[in-house]
Amino acid sequence: MNGFVLIDKPIGPTSFDMVKKIKHIYQEKRVGHAGTLDPLASGLLVIALGNATRLLPFLPDEPKAYTFTVYFGKSTTTFDAEGEITDTGGTMPSLLELTSAIQGLTGEIEQTPPHFSAIKVNGKRAYDLARAGADFSLESRTITIHTLSVESIEQSCQSAQFKVTCSSGTYVRSLAVSIAEACDTIGHVTKLRRTAIGIFDVASALSFDSLMADTPAEPLSAFSIFGSRNAFFPSVCEIQDLMHGRSIAHSACITVDISTKNSSVGSHFFAFDTRKNLLAVLKQSSDETSRLQPIRVFQNQPTQAVS
Repeated sequence: MNGFVLIDKPIGPTSFDMVKKIKHIYQEKRVGHAGTLDPLASGLLVIALGNATRLLPFLPDEPKAYTFTVYFGKSTTTFDAEGEITDTGGTMPSLLELTSAIQGLTGEIEQTPPHFSAIKVNGKRAYDLARAGADFSLESRTITIHTLSVESIEQSCQSAQFKVTCSSGTYVRSLAVSIAEACDTIGHVTKLRRTAIGIFDVASALSFDSLMADTPAEPLSAFSIFGSRNAFFPSVCEIQDLMHGRSIAHSACITVDISTKNSSVGSHFFAFDTRKNLLAVLKQSSDETSRLQPIRVFQNQPTQAVS
């Protein structure tokens, strides 16, 4: 079983819990996912089956979109409702204050990930160190907040709802704390839902209940995802070269300009046979710009074909 499954993860289970569930439902040992969701977060989780796990690094994974709720007046160790309360007494910002605050949090900004995160520090997960009470620091990183808006505000509940589209590597929990700090108060995330990853939308995802159906949904094929992105159909001779790991000429059938591609997907090419089975992932050869070098070859085990 090869392909991709879009899951609408409920609040509670971890991303790994969902992977175990998919392994059982599809009877497939090779299962992976793109983009971890915290147990208290819900929403879109992209899961790969079989040979498609080798395609996870090439998925169009930006921008990511989330909706989230911030409670103002309390801060926690984890920056969300799962952690211990560290401070209380902050005030609830007005809509004007929130609108002004988020204007300074768009575009490229520096963000420090929360200590309770999966980032590795000297080979150990930050959340394990944090739970053990270790003293450590995490370096800030440059992220991009494409859009950030206040969707609603509930003064009586001391909370506000936001919508954000952002780059990979963004921690919404840290963003929520930054919003509170910009309003001279404290806060933490009480609800978090991922609604989109690149071309994938949670509206197309399977609910947890539908996963329990007698007949599992057919996985999305590699062609349905990569077929319109730098895809081409090599000749018989080119296929033989690819299957043996040899580079092929950047032929006229490939209509995109590889010199202008910067993104993970844009800098790679996807060769399919006439049945729309994925043959190989290629990139521009480092020593010959006119040739493409295969970096993933799917010989004898083609990814699920589209009907």
